[in-house]
Amino acid sequence: MFKKSSNKLVSKFWGKHFPEMRKDAANWQNNNLILNHSYHLMTGTSKHWLPWMLNNYFREIKSFDRVLSICCGDGPHELTMLESGKVGFLHAFDISEGALRQARARFAKAGISEDRYKLEVKDANQFDIEGSYDLVVSAGAAHHIEALERVFSRVASLIAPSGYFALLEYIGPSRFQWTERQIKLLNDILAALPEEYLSKKRRPPLGRPSVKALMKKDPSEAVRSADIIPLMGEYFRTIYRSDYHGTLIHPLYPFLNHALADRNRIDFDAILRLILTFEDLAIRTGVLEPDFTFIICQAK
Repeated sequence: MFKKSSNKLVSKFWGKHFPEMRKDAANWQNNNLILNHSYHLMTGTSKHWLPWMLNNYFREIKSFDRVLSICCGDGPHELTMLESGKVGFLHAFDISEGALRQARARFAKAGISEDRYKLEVKDANQFDIEGSYDLVVSAGAAHHIEALERVFSRVASLIAPSGYFALLEYIGPSRFQWTERQIKLLNDILAALPEEYLSKKRRPPLGRPSVKALMKKDPSEAVRSADIIPLMGEYFRTIYRSDYHGTLIHPLYPFLNHALADRNRIDFDAILRLILTFEDLAIRTGVLEPDFTFIICQAK
């Protein structure tokens, strides 16, 4: 379990990181072509996964009276839920007070009444929420949680017997310690690309990140990501799952020339499509495992 000093580091990091992350050209999820590809894998449509889930997958459910969001960060998903017309009251928490200030500002700017939500500072590893919720959402949160057993068992009790747990998550190697096959394919792709399409026209070997450096920056990062799917099977019954891969494009994208992204560059976009197609094929044929997934489940 994280020490208080680690919690402070995590809180401070995410208080500053969200605004940077939203604008980071090296973040694969800021590329429109990749996002569209991911949404099609998740939902079979070009719709963002959250409105699709609320309005399409749960189209026969008129509304969710009480929704819990785990590690809500700066609140974009939570605002989407509050503005959807399908969520009555939202309870959300995060370890970062800085991120929650950004969420409150986001809600206020959108004119969301304060009686419709509750935001509080909490460490998910000390999960102590009680009550009953129709829907619990965890978007990119679980891979930052060490006490997965505690959280999953509590969520299962909060949504039983008829509620839902929706999880959008990185489930790849813990601490981003990529597999040998993954590293080999990543470096093969880098070797095949002309320098024009590489960041700063450099071709450094791509390997596993330093765990020590990763923990110094954010001790929670991918702490037990490889354990998420096995542990979920102990507490939940999956009713919908759609992997959106990321096994190659996630670690590879920071090495690409982002100045060419989202500029209608046919050549650069074609390279991205080929990488995504190769990734899909490698996963469908069992050469690689998916690193990201979208799951809707219920308590066993």
